[in-house]
Amino acid sequence: MIPKLAALVSRVYALLNRLEGLPILVVRVVLGVMFAQSGYGKLFKNHAGVVEFFTGLGIPFPALNAWFVGGVEFFGGLLLIVGLGTRIWAVQLAFTMLIATLTSVLPDLKKENKYTGISDLFFVPEVLALLLLVWMVFSGPGCLSLDHLVRKKLAPPPPPPKPAP
Repeated sequence: MIPKLAALVSRVYALLNRLEGLPILVVRVVLGVMFAQSGYGKLFKNHAGVVEFFTGLGIPFPALNAWFVGGVEFFGGLLLIVGLGTRIWAVQLAFTMLIATLTSVLPDLKKENKYTGISDLFFVPEVLALLLLVWMVFSGPGCLSLDHLVRKKLAPPPPPPKPAP
């Protein structure tokens, strides 16, 4: 019984190892779609409203920052989806989520007397996105990405085998 169970566990682990690129792909695509939609709205649907919102938050140069944040979210989101420049875009998007949390989310929680401690932030979408983006910065885009294909194409060829003595 134990050897059969061990063999089953071994096969399950082998399958999971083969599928290890799938979770990061799902996270990349979901975050990418979320950011691309948000950026699209900031750039093309309600730019004036975003400028007004940023002005109310006291963000410097609100018109310029509305374009900048919209661009980072839109283009960064699209590139996350395909996994190109993933770490670079994840850093920029993580920074926007940090700023959003500090300038909008946290003050709103405090204003509504809903902030009782740091654990309240774990239920905020911006903080979850920030954590996932930081994970992506460190773990990379995974094997199911254009970054992976580019890296394989640009990698130097393996050294020739050493001659036998």
